Amino acid sequence: MLVIRFSAVALFLFAFGFSTGCSKKSADPVRASISGKVTISNSPLTGGNLIFQRDGKEVANLKIETDGTYTGVVPMGDLLVGVDTEKIKLEETNQGSNPGGFKFDPKDMEKMMKYKDKKLTPEDIAKLEQDRPKVKYVPIPEKYRDPGKSGFTVSIQAGKNEKDFPIP
Repeated sequence: MLVIRFSAVALFLFAFGFSTGCSKKSADPVRASISGKVTISNSPLTGGNLIFQRDGKEVANLKIETDGTYTGVVPMGDLLVGVDTEKIKLEETNQGSNPGGFKFDPKDMEKMMKYKDKKLTPEDIAKLEQDRPKVKYVPIPEKYRDPGKSGFTVSIQAGKNEKDFPIP
């Protein structure tokens, strides 16, 4: 009798745990989407990262695309925002250690698949790079890199948020 009761309880706990673990997850209630454009002197910033901070701690880091746009998910509430382009400068400086200067981007995976069974020649790399938008280092004033000094803030609400960040 004890074995049957123990088995029934174990079966119930297993079924309950399995059903709650496999339930469909709902949207994160403390995060929301944001998108917009980063410009410098009214022209799109051609690359870099947006750094979102709260209480002095980085809470999100979003990539700025070559057309100046960005999109991503960040925590809801009031955030300080900085713009960093220094990583691009480092990548440009370190290009010499990468033969052909090829940088892998997951978006290039479709193009890469046709070369999966052979080594890439300089001509192959040139073909891949031809259509790819170029990320170019653009220096920005130091104060904009620091979210605490940039003057950029955003208040993230539930749902979709849009915010542009113009650097004069």
